[in-house]
Amino acid sequence: TMLYSINLRIMSNKANVSFLKIDTPFSKITLFMQNNFPSIPSDWGILIFLLIFTISLKFILDLFFHTDMGLSMGALGSNEQMIISQGVNPQILRGIGICFGNGLAALAGAFAAMYNGFADVGSGTGIIVSGLASLMIGEFILRSNKISIQTLRVIIGSIVYRALMFIGRSYGYKIGLTSNDLKLITGLLIIICLLISSLQGKGDWKKHFTRRNA
Repeated sequence: TMLYSINLRIMSNKANVSFLKIDTPFSKITLFMQNNFPSIPSDWGILIFLLIFTISLKFILDLFFHTDMGLSMGALGSNEQMIISQGVNPQILRGIGICFGNGLAALAGAFAAMYNGFADVGSGTGIIVSGLASLMIGEFILRSNKISIQTLRVIIGSIVYRALMFIGRSYGYKIGLTSNDLKLITGLLIIICLLISSLQGKGDWKKHFTRRNA
C-alpha cells in the first residue's frame, strides 16, 4: 500500500505513463534492427540483449556470493547465530540483502515497462506471488548447493513459470480457463511444489531412519 503511493509520486501522480516518445535501450535496439536487419523481427534483438544482460548479471552475482560478504549473506538465513559469532552484524547483512532484492526487482520492472512502452502503477500487483512460484519451480527442477546452480535455477524457474502462464492463456480456453484464472494457476503451482517438496522430504527422512536402524 505504501509503495503504491510512492510509485504514484515517482510517476508524477499519474497512474499510467507512456514511453512511446522517450528513447530507451529497447527503442534503440528496435531502430538498430530495423536499419541493419529489416528481415529479422526487432524482438529478436531485444531477446539477445536481455540474454547477454542476464548472463552478465548472473556472473556478477556468482562472483559476489563467493566473497566473504556473499557467503555470510547466504549463511544468514540458515544460521544467524553463526554469523553473530563471526563478528558480523546480521542487521547490516539483511539491509544489504533487501537493497539487492529491491534493486533487482526495480531493474526487472524498468525492463518490463520499457518493453511494454508504458509504466502502470498497478503492473506490480501480485508480482511477489509470481516470484515465489518461479523460485519454487526452479528449486524443484534444479536441486544443488552450488551457488552457480542456485542463481541459474532462479532464471530457469522464471522461464518455466512464464511458459506455463503462456500455455494457460493460449490453450486454457479449451477447458474453460480465462485470463482471470491465471492467479489461481499460480497458486496451484505453488501448492503443488510445496506438496512435492514435502513428500520428498518425508522420503529422505524415511531413508535416513531406515539406514539408522539397519
